[in-house]
Amino acid sequence: MGKLKNFGIFVAFVILLLNSSFVHDYYVSIANIYVNEAQKQFEIEVKIDADDLEKVLFIESGKRINLEKVDQTTFEALERYLSKHFQFTINGGVRKIKLVGEELNPDGSFWCFITVDLPDIIQTVKIKNDILLPTFLQQHNIINLKINEKTYSHTYIHKHSFHTFKINDK
Repeated sequence: MGKLKNFGIFVAFVILLLNSSFVHDYYVSIANIYVNEAQKQFEIEVKIDADDLEKVLFIESGKRINLEKVDQTTFEALERYLSKHFQFTINGGVRKIKLVGEELNPDGSFWCFITVDLPDIIQTVKIKNDILLPTFLQQHNIINLKINEKTYSHTYIHKHSFHTFKINDK
């Protein structure tokens, strides 16, 4: 009986050790948004933790997603997820995002490259950004919007996933 008890303690310890090795101390995504005047679009790069993104994609789709090898099905699932959790309303009009690329880095960060078509004049940019927020309550999503030689920044947190940037002309 003593060996069985010791084995149980050992198994519990290993499970605890394995679970704690997958937990990280911070949950942050960063989105940098630039204006491409010639193309009349936002060019956006979003950095997200790959393991966390795989987890939320599994929760939302019910399918295992491997970001190390992005095929067409994974690309489409990623674009659906981003379209739901990263939304743009410019001057009161909803704009569709387009995922144009992605990249997994050795450090575990996953980059999404997105474009959004723009009107001729930009007065307000309302952004919903709840990427990972429903699953990871401690998640912070930082946006840096660079427009008219000025940078606007905002941090999105749980239950505060919308922000409107009022754009001042130069």
